[in-house]
Amino acid sequence: NSIDEVNAHCIFRSSIGQYAAELPGRLIVCSIYSFLISFMMFLFLLLPLGSWSITLSAFTLFLFMHIVSTFSAFGRIIMHTGAMGNARIFSPEYEDFLLPHSLHANLLTKAQANLAINASII
Repeated sequence: NSIDEVNAHCIFRSSIGQYAAELPGRLIVCSIYSFLISFMMFLFLLLPLGSWSITLSAFTLFLFMHIVSTFSAFGRIIMHTGAMGNARIFSPEYEDFLLPHSLHANLLTKAQANLAINASII
């Protein structure tokens, strides 16, 4: 586990942490639907170049870009906030006070501040 136990609560309670934790479940549902769509397209032979094949290709490209950007953003938040180290990112009182969206904003601000001063990742 790359996130220290002290900081796991803070990282996973943020909105990006919650979203990254939900994404695999959403992808399972997406894979079931894409299987059904591809099966129906195979049945009706719509895969030769046409509007359905272009739409399916665009959807696949969008889904790939969404997955990569979500997990990339989550990884950069983990690295640049110092969540892999054993020092707390925020005090427990301050962390419990914040809502997930504001916690994400504060983690982003902390990461940008650490990048500005070239702080160590760990």
